[in-house]
Amino acid sequence: MQIEAPLPSERVVPSAPFTITGIDFAGPVNIRCLKPRDTAYIALFTCATTRALHIELVSDLTTDKFLLALQRFVGCRGLPNTIYTDNATTFHAENKELILLWQTLSSAKTQQYYAQNGITWRFIAPRAAWWGGWWERLIVRNKDSTINIRVGDIVLLQEDVRPRQMWKKARVMNLHHGHNEKIRSFELRVDGRNVAHPVQLVIPLEIDQGGEDVGNEIKCKV
Repeated sequence: MQIEAPLPSERVVPSAPFTITGIDFAGPVNIRCLKPRDTAYIALFTCATTRALHIELVSDLTTDKFLLALQRFVGCRGLPNTIYTDNATTFHAENKELILLWQTLSSAKTQQYYAQNGITWRFIAPRAAWWGGWWERLIVRNKDSTINIRVGDIVLLQEDVRPRQMWKKARVMNLHHGHNEKIRSFELRVDGRNVAHPVQLVIPLEIDQGGEDVGNEIKCKV
């Protein structure tokens, strides 16, 4: 049996955060902007050594919007030495525009640093998605933060006047939909009585409780 190789040095050698960065997209997600409803995508920048995560919101998957997200990331975290991505069309187009991007973004001092150190852009092999598991796993974690709330689940009730450890627990008895079939509030069982509570103040627990699936259920971002 062939023995697997150890982790690459980029994963285990100590370095400044985001020196080695992986980039991927998640979504689409519903957002509230100028229009009543709109969609956007999440750009995730993951540090290879510290596993720190930087998140940017982009309105679509075009190269121009990705360039803006990358510019915001560089402004906050600094220039990375190496960037890993998958083989998505957006990133192939982006690779051709890197030099122009750095000329626009960087000062003379940063340009000198870039010339001395360079930024290496690496693509994982086609049909080998597991090579990017160290950053794509955090996409799953991000999706878990918008888990479905179902009838029968135990949830926390957010209260501004109490610390988190004092928040009450409640059981979801029913889901109330708005005119657009989106869930707007819940009927909850708490302290021996049923009460209505808005979606924004209901916090789902991080475990799968095996509640009852309900038709027209959506991911409730709370």
